[in-house]
Amino acid sequence: MSNFQPNNDSTTISNLIGKMDKLTIEELALSCCSPNDACNCTIPFCCQITLPEGFKFKKEDAEATISFTKCCLKQVKGICQIPVSGTICNLGDVEGTISKLVTKVFGCIHYIIAVDNIKGDCGAQFSYNSDAGEWDSTTTDKKTSACCSGSVCVDKIVSYDDVPLDFVCPCPIDELAEVKCKNIVVEDLNIVQKNCDNNGSCNKVIKFTGNFKLTDFDHCQ
Repeated sequence: MSNFQPNNDSTTISNLIGKMDKLTIEELALSCCSPNDACNCTIPFCCQITLPEGFKFKKEDAEATISFTKCCLKQVKGICQIPVSGTICNLGDVEGTISKLVTKVFGCIHYIIAVDNIKGDCGAQFSYNSDAGEWDSTTTDKKTSACCSGSVCVDKIVSYDDVPLDFVCPCPIDELAEVKCKNIVVEDLNIVQKNCDNNGSCNKVIKFTGNFKLTDFDHCQ
């Protein structure tokens, strides 16, 4: 790093840190700086269901559920070199870099999302009889549920700090730094129904959109 003293303008430094997604990647462990939208801790998801011809879906009386996994998410640390500028006496503006220890969450989230209140013309409901080891028909309700599944990639900066003097890169993953269920929430769920007109059929498509949001980290936006 260049031997100079940058401005003591904390606002400027804070703004630089807050825009890490646009900074250059230098030496760091496991690609700890991301070039695209790294500081925005929102991860969008989208999947859809195509209903066979004749089925109907009424959103107003429906309930949706989502289940997702966190087993493929990891927290890692690495060093990001952040460009800064400052002024030295009468020498004018000088450019250089500062180092920050960055924690990021990366991996993927697998999810399944389902919605009920889908109706055909006829139907039946079953429950499992553990004594008999078989499924027993309980009602002739024509309502059912349908689901879709998907995976989204996660590559987000969640905190940063000064680099400790004893830091070595790459550093080992902290086994205690687990991504927990409380660190992921689902926001902005929307369900849209539309006709599938590509082949002239009257099939309907149910489209799910929303966001996974990383929470309870130091610097997630």
